[in-house]
Amino acid sequence: MFKRFFKRAPPLKDALNDAIIRLTQQKRKLEILSLKIKSREKTLFDSVTMAIERKDPERAKIYANELAEVKKVQKNVRKNILVLEQLVIRMETLREFGTAFAQLKPTLEVVKQVSDQLSEVMPEVSNELSNIGSVLGDALIGVNINLMQEELMIKMPNCDKIIEEAASYLSEKIEDELPMPPMEIRTAIAIGGEGDEEFFVPKSRKLADPDEAVLTYLKENQGKLDIKECSQMFQIPEEEIPKIMESLSRKGLIKIMIVEGIQHGVRSSK
Repeated sequence: MFKRFFKRAPPLKDALNDAIIRLTQQKRKLEILSLKIKSREKTLFDSVTMAIERKDPERAKIYANELAEVKKVQKNVRKNILVLEQLVIRMETLREFGTAFAQLKPTLEVVKQVSDQLSEVMPEVSNELSNIGSVLGDALIGVNINLMQEELMIKMPNCDKIIEEAASYLSEKIEDELPMPPMEIRTAIAIGGEGDEEFFVPKSRKLADPDEAVLTYLKENQGKLDIKECSQMFQIPEEEIPKIMESLSRKGLIKIMIVEGIQHGVRSSK
């Protein structure tokens, strides 16, 4: 018992080397999970589309609500992948410049926050991060850094800043990469997603050529056109969009179909 109590802490450099290896391993586990989630997202999105094509709105809402929940998990996982990568880079810097020990305190706090966030999604990764934090904490104590000093107990801005930057970056990246459910069922997603309405707000963009803007919208939305959304996204007056569609049709770039009030612009094979 006493032997364990007086167990010697590893040198800080060795602890950092070990932490870098273990954090990289946990990051890889999250990347594998993210790929599995991405596959599930594609399956659910296809199911939503198929249900709408079969005129089965109730089933479409079920799949859409599930898709919203999966998107929330994916957003959290990918944010933490980026945070772990930032932590590895920070620890590599600390390993090279070992005199800046105080910089490890906010890093440890980030490790703890990520561990807490992953406790329900991947408990084994959460536990491993907790162990990494404990080892690094012991190493700090071993080099006579007092973690209980009042100035170090004040919440460091670096911690929140790292996570905020990662969250902001991932939000934009996910919005660009992941398909959006059809407009007809987004209300259902918002209801089931507890405040996820903002996730589906179209990001405003400005293209010099309105024709190119509408073609881009059709390409990104599998040929379906929502005039209001397209107008908001590309800052084009709503009344101009039907004219642009007719112009594109005359040029042979698209074929226009009306299906139960939903306008489709199918790109021509020309």
